[in-house]
Amino acid sequence: MSHPLRLTIQKTGRLFSQTAEILQKSAFPLSNPHRSYRHFFADFPLEVLLVRDDDIPTFVSTGVSDLGIVGLNEVHEYRAAHGDRTLHIEERLGFSRCRLSLAVPYDTTYTDLSWFDGKKIATSYPASLKQFIQKSSISAEIVVISGSVESMPAMRVADAVCDLVATGSSLALHNLREVCTLLESEAVMVSAPQHLGVEKKKLLSRFCQRVKGVLKAERSKYVMMNAPYGQLEKIKKVIPGLHQPTVMPLFSEDKNGKLGSVGVDDYVAVHVVAQEPVFWSTIEELKSLGAQSVLVVPIEKIIE
Repeated sequence: MSHPLRLTIQKTGRLFSQTAEILQKSAFPLSNPHRSYRHFFADFPLEVLLVRDDDIPTFVSTGVSDLGIVGLNEVHEYRAAHGDRTLHIEERLGFSRCRLSLAVPYDTTYTDLSWFDGKKIATSYPASLKQFIQKSSISAEIVVISGSVESMPAMRVADAVCDLVATGSSLALHNLREVCTLLESEAVMVSAPQHLGVEKKKLLSRFCQRVKGVLKAERSKYVMMNAPYGQLEKIKKVIPGLHQPTVMPLFSEDKNGKLGSVGVDDYVAVHVVAQEPVFWSTIEELKSLGAQSVLVVPIEKIIE
């Protein structure tokens, strides 16, 4: 194949770190990522480009890149600004979760969205904010800021802000409080299928399978235990698996060398892939059902 699959990712920040970790576990390690903006791999036709996060939707939508990993907030902003619906979300990746929210000073007497009428709102997401205030019938002025949005009310540049919020600590530091969420965001994998030929679509499918396998493994645990056969149905409700659990008898052969039927009080070995977090409370509930020798181990990859 003459051209590799081209992936664009954010070059700095928390989303970059988590993306790089996923790529490494998918057998695409980025060597010296802060010294080179292009990366190639010997055993898979993939090129990774490190760019600004707000450039990724443009690169993918115009066919410069085949695939991108970026925050959903950037995809939403691009769509709102350009009326573009060519970007297709291949996968929601589940990390770098945050939200685009409106925030006002703590000492403000805020009641509802009508408070914003006649106010100035500072933001780095003007298209998303404009779309929201139009739908909400709000008459507010948008002040476009490229950085330090939270400091604008204190500097009297704006009355409120519209910015990304993860924990809310930055808002609190600037004496602001969140009053309305416009968008829930997370890292997503996007493509523009209209630009992809048959071979590129095959490569994209192979690449996505690797990434999905790593992500599914990260969200899952392999649980092994010995438990009474009669408690299996209750155990399955405590740990919902991706599939039915593997159950193996532990009882010995009878005097004729044959295995007998399993009784409700007989112990069996139970192996299951848990698709939900396994907390201490989960293990305690399993113990209350008679489970013994409970092991919870991480999974490296899951390929369906």
